[in-house]
Amino acid sequence: MGKKGHRIYHTGSQLYCSRHYASYGTFASYCLCTAVLATDVYSLSSFKRAFLSSGDDHCDDPKLQKFLELVPYEDSDYFSFSEIRFLLQLTGCCSPRTDAELACDHRKVTREITRGKRILPSHARILAKAIEYWKLRYNEKYVQWHQKFEQVNTERILRAELRKLFGKTGKGSETTAKHDDGLTCGFCGQPDDQTWETGVSFDITEE
Repeated sequence: MGKKGHRIYHTGSQLYCSRHYASYGTFASYCLCTAVLATDVYSLSSFKRAFLSSGDDHCDDPKLQKFLELVPYEDSDYFSFSEIRFLLQLTGCCSPRTDAELACDHRKVTREITRGKRILPSHARILAKAIEYWKLRYNEKYVQWHQKFEQVNTERILRAELRKLFGKTGKGSETTAKHDDGLTCGFCGQPDDQTWETGVSFDITEE
């Protein structure tokens, strides 16, 4: 019974974080997700599934482990694998926040590290770090990162449309051209049912 209760609490903590602090997770994983899309190897949804099920340090998924070793992105050493695993599950709009709002969120999250009333202390520690990352990077980097993501996503959609018209073309198309849907993952063939932060959530097919 205790074990089941712990799972419920873990889920409740994650849902609470998604409801109140999802933007910080999206911003913290922005560069990683942009780099993933640029490769055409994974869709965002298939990448998230692979990451969440890959085990500690991705030991259960050698292909993902090698993929992450080969794909560079900005601030790649800021968050650990376990921190990114949690942050990838938080999806929200990265709207600007005032210093007062950031301070308030950080204060609330930091309190949860010791009392764990609404959020697991482990989740709260990651969120506090993500809020600090927002304060460090958002004003300087967000516009640039958002433009880069939009460019990468637009080019990816174009490549998918070209594959539909012409099939496999060029050396870089082997992993995805075999699928009927040009937006499927090269490893698992799952459709890209999630895109990313264009103002609402990971599902950026909707405005």
